[in-house]
Amino acid sequence: MKHLNIKAILDGLFIMAFFLCIFVVLFIVVSSNQPKLDSAIAYYRGIVYYVKGQYDKTISDDNKVIEIIPKDAFAYYNRGYTYWEKGQFDKAISDYNKAIEINPGYAEAYFNRGIAYDNKGQHDKAMADYNKAIELNPRYSASNDNRELAYFNKRENEVFKIRFFEGEKKPKNSERIYKNSFDKATTRYVYTELKMNNLQYKGNTHEHEVIWIYYNPNGSLRGRIEGNFNVKPEWATAWIYRGWGWPSPGNWPVGIYRVVLFIDGVKIGDQNFTIK
Repeated sequence: MKHLNIKAILDGLFIMAFFLCIFVVLFIVVSSNQPKLDSAIAYYRGIVYYVKGQYDKTISDDNKVIEIIPKDAFAYYNRGYTYWEKGQFDKAISDYNKAIEINPGYAEAYFNRGIAYDNKGQHDKAMADYNKAIELNPRYSASNDNRELAYFNKRENEVFKIRFFEGEKKPKNSERIYKNSFDKATTRYVYTELKMNNLQYKGNTHEHEVIWIYYNPNGSLRGRIEGNFNVKPEWATAWIYRGWGWPSPGNWPVGIYRVVLFIDGVKIGDQNFTIK
């Protein structure tokens, strides 16, 4: 399944940061328009902050761009996506609304607003936005896949369940004790398990890409794990897990950690666990 991978795009932009800095220097030389210059600096700096996982700084720079250029639809789009990364879906939708108000043909804004609606469980609105994105750009294949996922989510509540357990490097099923709070002195790896009801039970085998993103208590990025999830037709339910930690206990700093999960490029939920 093909999906819009904004993270990969922004990673590429981060690599281009050096060249963008050159552009800004040239802009200083050839332009006497200080507000536009300030806006350009804030925009590119915000991209770098985003790739580094410093979302509040990204939002601050997006605010500066919007203050300078109030009709910049792309700035609202960028800030909306950053709010979405923080799990603030209402704020993300509000910014996507503004981007669409400024630019009614903004297919990407419809697409991402659809994802935010999906995250809030408003699957009818999500499908409407995916349909609109396809109408504006028929080759927007990512919207087709997400439209299917919106329908998938609408068919049955509690499709996905996220839970945590602690263990060694290769934990045994019989040793799993699910909880959201762990003692620093005894905690080794903290595993995040995704359990899914198989809506194609006795149907076809289907494969999914799953991404786990771990965030530190201060909001910075701890790490990213990827894995393929093959669901067989004979399974009424299926689960996959990945963990982060150390072979020996006592290494986790105390605090509340956040894990965000994506399936096929679509955020399906997030949960917190505590090290005490």
